[in-house]
Amino acid sequence: LICDGVPRTSGAPEIGPVDKRWALKTLPWFEDPNKKVTALAFDGDGVLYIGTLDGHIYEVNVARVMEGLPGFENELKLIFHLHELRIIQIVVWHRENVKMMLCNGDNCKLAIVHANAVPVLVTFLANISHLELFTNTVGLSCLLVCLENNSNVYCVLDDLEIPNFEPEVPGKKSIFRKARDNFMSKFSDEKMNFFNRKGNKDTINPNEKRSISVVSSTSLPSSLPTNGSVSPLPPKQYPISNVKFMPVEEVHCRGLLRRICGKNQFSRHVNNKLD
Repeated sequence: LICDGVPRTSGAPEIGPVDKRWALKTLPWFEDPNKKVTALAFDGDGVLYIGTLDGHIYEVNVARVMEGLPGFENELKLIFHLHELRIIQIVVWHRENVKMMLCNGDNCKLAIVHANAVPVLVTFLANISHLELFTNTVGLSCLLVCLENNSNVYCVLDDLEIPNFEPEVPGKKSIFRKARDNFMSKFSDEKMNFFNRKGNKDTINPNEKRSISVVSSTSLPSSLPTNGSVSPLPPKQYPISNVKFMPVEEVHCRGLLRRICGKNQFSRHVNNKLD
């Protein structure tokens, strides 16, 4: 169901007291069982991303269809098809000229999707209950992954190495690369961790049980750009690299989740799981 700003027609059913400026409309496109919508996410530019049960990701520029919904389906563009993922949740990270989608799927899988790179599939030891973006103590953007086995891991998104296929002048870095290098050079290894303690190399032991929440990190099959909404990938395709997840200590995770819950108005059940 989509709400728009046109006056309610006389034949539309009333459901209690409603604002007469709003009406509910059903888009026939969503009635296809193979296109069951399971996830919605907005970015900072007014673009709505729609995830489906069969792994398709669509985008629509909401500003272009605000005048009326007849053009909605014409603006709907398929940008990716994640063959191995039944999408449950989408989180969009948008900073400067970098836009990334983090897709939570079933079977313990998480997909990291970027327009200029091969999607990366991360497999955990337990199913994902929720994804959340937050900023750590040194101002870096992080992804918090809450697992159903009560483990919580995070990934520093600013630290990911995203392929840059834009041509650069020899001897001169792009504006984004230069800004990123200057930004990252301000922090030593001790400051790059989660709670500003010792470096991750000193605190994370690969053999520790808490730090093996990630089973594998592999590249997904090539994405399927359509309608010109995604730039064609060059012959040499590279996945996003340096994808690392680190465990979150329980005492700190409680405080972090409390702040997230307060911000997003989550509700808690008696089994202490986030809804």
